[in-house]
Amino acid sequence: SPFGEQLGVPAYLRARYSTVPESRSRVGSQMALLRTPSRSAQQGWHGLTSALRMIIPLIFGLHVSGSVDFDTKIAFVWRWIREQSWSQRAMVEAVVAAVSFLTWITWFRCLHLLPSMRLFRFVPRAPQPPIIAEVWAALRGGQQMKVEHQRLRREIASFPVYLAGIALLHVARAPRPLEAQPPSFSRLVGEVALGIWAYDFVFYWIHLLMHRWP
Repeated sequence: SPFGEQLGVPAYLRARYSTVPESRSRVGSQMALLRTPSRSAQQGWHGLTSALRMIIPLIFGLHVSGSVDFDTKIAFVWRWIREQSWSQRAMVEAVVAAVSFLTWITWFRCLHLLPSMRLFRFVPRAPQPPIIAEVWAALRGGQQMKVEHQRLRREIASFPVYLAGIALLHVARAPRPLEAQPPSFSRLVGEVALGIWAYDFVFYWIHLLMHRWP
């Protein structure tokens, strides 16, 4: 559909949900999730998206032009972090990483419940129950537990397993102390970009290989 093209839905998905003859009611209910919102809502969300996209080049341009000295601001934050007692603990990096993953997963699951967010979905899906109810069902278990709850239980279990693995690693090898020299703005941006590339691009192919082989 034209609206599917506006959303950026891949052609094969649009064809899948528009040409399958069987189970028309199911297909209809799924395509209803891509129902066109009001024009004002579309303009508002697209305006917000464009503004967010401009933040990164704007910050970079301010730094390159010398209008804002981000190196000094980063150094101030870095010194404050080093002065905190918790920043010297061995497990702080692992805890920050694990809590960040948990926070983002919860955040996006909450967004999934909002009808106004359907505009940005690549694949139409039925609305999911609240995450608290899903977590409780996964922890409670049972003989006829749904596949979604089994997957959620594994995700929950990965939190303590990850922290325990890092703790064992620190037993064998002590972590490096936090550097006294604060990173520059260029180094911070470069390391974040490299991390996104490594996790979102490189790990995608590793993940795909684990599904396809052996």
